[in-house]
Parts: sequence; structure tokens; C-alpha cells
Amino acid sequence: MLLFEGEPVLFILFALFILSFLIGGCMWGSGEEAQDEPKYIVGIIIFFFGVTCCVLFFVLFTYKKIRQKRREEKEFEQLMRMQNEFATNQAFHDDEYSVQR
Repeated sequence: MLLFEGEPVLFILFALFILSFLIGGCMWGSGEEAQDEPKYIVGIIIFFFGVTCCVLFFVLFTYKKIRQKRREEKEFEQLMRMQNEFATNQAFHDDEYSVQR
């Protein structure tokens, strides 16, 4: 769960795509081998459901990482701006204090 940083949607999509790949692939293969057409078709459907979950997982994961990086950059810029404002105000107050002596 640490990989997904507390995002239950990402965890569910990841679990669904892994399970769908495994179950769908096994059903697809065994249905094809046994000439069992309903099992073969259901296996293909489950497998491609897993493919869809995989694509959604990677799109959402990438979107969240980009958004997180932008948020961190914005917070860093705000911190630097506040630090510069504090430094200029502190220098101004130090000059006033030295003049009053």
C-alpha cells in the first residue's frame, strides 16, 4: 500500500488488473485448449478488462505523480518567496534599529 501512497483507487485498479490478467489468461488458454468456446470468450473478456484496468492505473498513477510534483514545486516557490520577504523586511528593521541608536 506504501507504493500507492494511501490511494485506494490506485490499489484497487492495480489488484484488478493483476487478477484479471491471471484469471482471464488462464481461462482463455484452457478454453482454447479444451475447445470450450464459452470459457474461451469469458477468458478473453476478463483479460481485456484487465488491460483496461492496467491502462487506467498507469494514466491515473502518472496524473497523480505529475500533480504531486507541481504541488511540491508550488510550495517550494511559496517558501522561497516568504523567505525573501522575511529577509528584506529583517534587513529593513535592522537598519531602522541601528539608526535609532
